[in-house]
Amino acid sequence: MQSAKNRTGSRAADMAGASSAPPAIASPLVQPPATLAPKPASKPPAPMPSPSSDPHAGHAMPVDGVVESGAGEGASFRDQDYEQAGAQIEKDTAQMWGQCDIVLKVQPPDMHPQLGRHEAELLREKATLVSFLWPAKNRELIEKLATRKATVLAMDLIPRITRAQKMDAL
Repeated sequence: MQSAKNRTGSRAADMAGASSAPPAIASPLVQPPATLAPKPASKPPAPMPSPSSDPHAGHAMPVDGVVESGAGEGASFRDQDYEQAGAQIEKDTAQMWGQCDIVLKVQPPDMHPQLGRHEAELLREKATLVSFLWPAKNRELIEKLATRKATVLAMDLIPRITRAQKMDAL
C-alpha cells in the first residue's frame, strides 16, 4: 500500500522523503514571469493598396445622395451646402421617399406637414430606414414599417459601448 505522501503525485515529496511541506499545486491562473513568457511574433503592417491595385481608386462611391429640400434647416444647413457636398436636392418629397433604397432620418417617420401623409407610407416597399425609432414606444410606427416590408435599423437600440462608438449618433 502506498503512503499518503506518494499518493500526492509530487516528485519533490517523493525525493525529500518524509517532508512535512504540502505538495506544490499548479494553477492555470499563475503566469510565469514576463521574462520567461515567449514574445508574440509581430506582424508587419498590411500594405496600403496602391491606386493601380484598388479597383475603386479615383472613382466616386457608387451611391447617389438625395436630400429633401429644407431637410437641414433645423441644423443651419442650406440646400446649397448639400449640393456642394455632392448630393442632389429633391423638392418632391413623395418622389424622394419612393425612389430611395436607403433612407437616413434623424427623427422617426411622422406625418409629413406639407403632404398630410405619414412618411412610413411614403417609404418604398422593401427599402431600408436608419433612424431613431424607439420601437418600444412606437408600436404603431413599427407596424406601419412592417406593412412596407422595410428593413429598419433603430439607432437608439445600438449599445453605447466602446466597440459601438463608430455607430454612436448622439
